[in-house]
Amino acid sequence: MKKVLTAVTFVVAAVTSLTVLGGCAENLKETGNSIVSSAKDYLKSEVGVESDVSSLSQVGGKAVDYLKDEIGLNNTSNKVIEGTWNTKNSEDGDWVWTFDGKNLCKLTSKQNSYRADGSYSVNESENTVDICLDTEDEVVTYTYQLSQTLSDTYLKLQSDENTYQLILKK
Repeated sequence: MKKVLTAVTFVVAAVTSLTVLGGCAENLKETGNSIVSSAKDYLKSEVGVESDVSSLSQVGGKAVDYLKDEIGLNNTSNKVIEGTWNTKNSEDGDWVWTFDGKNLCKLTSKQNSYRADGSYSVNESENTVDICLDTEDEVVTYTYQLSQTLSDTYLKLQSDENTYQLILKK
């Protein structure tokens, strides 16, 4: 029963975090509805749970694993750019990107009070990262490039409109 409650908690947390991120509201709402619908379909087809809550104790870990996959919590690709990254752009100023290694990110400015929260997903095979910030109207896809020197790790994020040259904060 604990695992089922954990799965339900994951769904509620995912839908809640999706609604908090207002910039990509339509995409997020659609994604949240899809996750909930998929979870319901999974419980019906794979575990035989219809609407009887008492049968949820029979679900076990399969539902939890399924929900983690659906929500993206098992996306180990997101760890590729995990960390706090700093940039100093002579035109745009100082920016800090923070990626939590799961699916949440944040962009802040060092020179003013700008702050944007969001979500992200890395596609390692295409070297892209999709970022949805609450200050934007749509998901922005960046091509990323990681490089390493003896002393520092660098991340370049480039979209059609922006380029960030970042260094990993130690």
